[in-house]
Amino acid sequence: MKKLFLIPLLACFSCVMAWGTDAHVSTIADLNAKLADASVETIYLDADLTYTTEACINILRSVTIDGQDHKISGGGIRTGSTKSTMAINQGAPGNENWIDLVTLKNITLQNSISAGQALNVRCNLTKLVIENCTIKTTGSGNNQPITFGGNQDTPVDVTINDSYISSGQAGYPLITFNPIALTTKNTTYKGYCALYFKGPNSSAGTGGSTVDADNCDFDAPNMNAPAGGWNSFGVFAIEDGGITFNLNNCGFNSQEIGSDQQQVFLFSSAVSQISSLDPCVVRITGDNSHINGHMLRDAQSSIRAWLKENYDPNSWDHVIEITGGTYAEDPSLVTSGDLSITIPAEYEVKEIAYQDAETTTTLYRVVKKAQEKTPGVMYDLNDYVPVEGEGYGDNPVSSFDLSTGTDMTLNNEVTTAGYVQVSDNEDTGDATIVTVGQTAGGDDQTLIINNGLDVQGESQVIVESGATLQIGEGGINTEKPENIIIEANENGAASLLLDPTITVNQTPNLTVRMTAKQIGKLGGDYYWHRFAMPVDAGITSWEKEGALAPAVANNYPTYLYGWDYENNEWLKLTNGVADMTPLQGYTLTLASDEMPGVTGLQDVTYIFKGNLVGNTDKALNFQAEGFNFFGNSYTGYMDVLTLIQGIESNNVEGTVYMWCNDPTDDEGRYQSYEGVSLLSLQNPTLRLFLADWQKEVAPMQTFILRLRGADSANEEVSYASTIWGNPRYGNNSAPVPAPRRAAAANSIDSHMAIVVKAANSKGSRVELTQDVDHSDAFESGYDVVKYMNENAINLYATVDGEDLSTVVTNAIEGKTLSLKTNDEIAYTMSFKNVIGNEYAIRDNVTGTVTAITEGNIYEFAAQPNSLIEGRFEIVSRANAPTAIENTEVNANAKGIYTIMGQYLGENFDILPAGVYVVNGVKIVK
Repeated sequence: MKKLFLIPLLACFSCVMAWGTDAHVSTIADLNAKLADASVETIYLDADLTYTTEACINILRSVTIDGQDHKISGGGIRTGSTKSTMAINQGAPGNENWIDLVTLKNITLQNSISAGQALNVRCNLTKLVIENCTIKTTGSGNNQPITFGGNQDTPVDVTINDSYISSGQAGYPLITFNPIALTTKNTTYKGYCALYFKGPNSSAGTGGSTVDADNCDFDAPNMNAPAGGWNSFGVFAIEDGGITFNLNNCGFNSQEIGSDQQQVFLFSSAVSQISSLDPCVVRITGDNSHINGHMLRDAQSSIRAWLKENYDPNSWDHVIEITGGTYAEDPSLVTSGDLSITIPAEYEVKEIAYQDAETTTTLYRVVKKAQEKTPGVMYDLNDYVPVEGEGYGDNPVSSFDLSTGTDMTLNNEVTTAGYVQVSDNEDTGDATIVTVGQTAGGDDQTLIINNGLDVQGESQVIVESGATLQIGEGGINTEKPENIIIEANENGAASLLLDPTITVNQTPNLTVRMTAKQIGKLGGDYYWHRFAMPVDAGITSWEKEGALAPAVANNYPTYLYGWDYENNEWLKLTNGVADMTPLQGYTLTLASDEMPGVTGLQDVTYIFKGNLVGNTDKALNFQAEGFNFFGNSYTGYMDVLTLIQGIESNNVEGTVYMWCNDPTDDEGRYQSYEGVSLLSLQNPTLRLFLADWQKEVAPMQTFILRLRGADSANEEVSYASTIWGNPRYGNNSAPVPAPRRAAAANSIDSHMAIVVKAANSKGSRVELTQDVDHSDAFESGYDVVKYMNENAINLYATVDGEDLSTVVTNAIEGKTLSLKTNDEIAYTMSFKNVIGNEYAIRDNVTGTVTAITEGNIYEFAAQPNSLIEGRFEIVSRANAPTAIENTEVNANAKGIYTIMGQYLGENFDILPAGVYVVNGVKIVK
């Protein structure tokens, strides 16, 4: 037996830091015990909790409570007579703790006790965060879901997002006796009022508070008024001075259907009598802001400005500034009291005679004065006075006739009813070109028309790539396909959404322009662009236009291919577009720059004309076992989670393979398919790691599903669910299928994305998730089969005979990764989205052990055209060796490699002198 010299290998490890612990509880007693344990940082509820005779849950320190969608019901006894569901800082007066941060998320607090409180916050709190919570009281009397009391004179920093705060008919969803700095998004406040700021005679008073709200609903209808009367309270009850409200794209409801109304803003008489108080300022912005009911009604209120740009800060008159939105009444929005209105010079008041079946009513609308239209400038539909006439719908007040004869870009706007008509200028005959594109800041734009759109003559409505046009029940009426143009390019497509209630025969004959660019190479002389047909079988033409010189245009052929499942290859369509069907994926090939007379690949635009697929549910036809090629033929982004939840066949795996078309992708996935698992889409933490292109299928974009069994399958795609149920469109009212299997809210123990990238920027990745709710066997929808890319790098794990790009298991340690390469010899391995810090990865060729930490980099080499199975192995960082001990080469050698990773077999004796790697050990012969 030969004795050999060993070269020790050292591995560096990061220090393991001490962190606070997590705890899981199932009873109120357990919860109170963990709150008393200062070492516990995060507490998870594993069950619903209901009070019997327990003391109130009392938080006296910084902590996070994650309800995991569970509920705490009832109330416990605390100091005083009120029974609260949860209290923060209920120390004895003068002995309160100072708490830095309390976070509540994914939890429901519900109190049905008379005059009960769900969350009672006292003084000495720096910050409170509420995320994805329901906090409600349903008892009689003055019930309060969220109360800020005590005598804290510094504002509490309060964040409330994605939540629902609701009280009974006599309650206040959020009432505060102290100053607060409230930031809130995507949250509803519903009750007798929405926000109640108590005056300086109550505890510390609320002067100096701020409210920054975005996309919230403040719903406080007139629930307690006598018959035929009105309620003098308000949606916002304000009893102190110097409070600032910045309210963007919010809704304010002070009127209950069928009854009279209260007012939105109540500045109480107590404030009006105290001249030393600073003025309150209310700023309402955003085109989606809307008020239902009176802005002001109380004669005691002192409001001196509306749409007013300047105000005297030394005056105690409060200020309301409104720049955008829709309102239910005339501009004054007041029936009594002292109110003066200042309208900026560019506005005017228009009288509109509205005639219904019995009476004629004069309404008022503040509109911008007529102005000369400039091409490229963005305009608001409120720039135009609504008109009355035939063909505009039943409500002429909200029917707009755009016949300017000039180019214009419409701003984000919702028309409340009626139609928008775009037509040629009657005097000049010039066409009106309306573009839905991008805002001046570069944001994609949405135009919503709640009824119908009518485009006549030579005028056009152009929806640019990335923008959205939503059409209501009235549908679309056009004279010719060129009237409405939907644009698409390699980075995405425009969306034209048809209300699910309209019939298919209301889908017009439209034009779709698709720009094909150099996406990938197919053979030696052609580039390809993969897409789905954007129109239904009623396609009327397929044209081509572009920047090619006329002399070579005819020598620039185009071919269409479909996938031949029998022979596993692309097959040219004999009859071109006549052979295409919706929701299938196709390949368009373009001649390369090797064609005579062509310098470089030109952009070419392909034009489809025909009826849109519309709002009809379509079937995905699986034609063979394995990967099946599909495409989104709807002109709306399909939500991937909803798509996969709607598939009922157990033979179809719960994975969608998405095309990565982002050249800036830093993992080298550009021009490749990436499997997106059901777990990644469902789990809140893993979903944060997904890119936008992994969450939804763009119009005309392709995707792949895998049929696991030999039996064929036909799965219907629900238009209403996958399109209107997409959060992108802010409409979640469409029926969404139940999950194939609901993912735990956040039961992940460890997670990591391991990325290998070559010097030529090609790359591959494997994701590993350790979750106690999953087994070590292959699970459809959670473990993702690797979609091998023949022209790139493939990193994968093997489980149950399946090569995987995503592994969900109850044990990460011991998993091995194989590497298949065909070019370049310089590689880097990096680690992303790391949860947990207990693992390392060992290169079984070089023996190097690298800690798996966020952003860590390992450099290595590999020979081209090689496959090394099990080259990398996940090991416990605590047990990883820090050096290689002396050993001998013997008959148990599993493999011999060069330093560059080239496999040399298992016979060491026949090799010449040199340095080799045997069983992960570097040796010299």
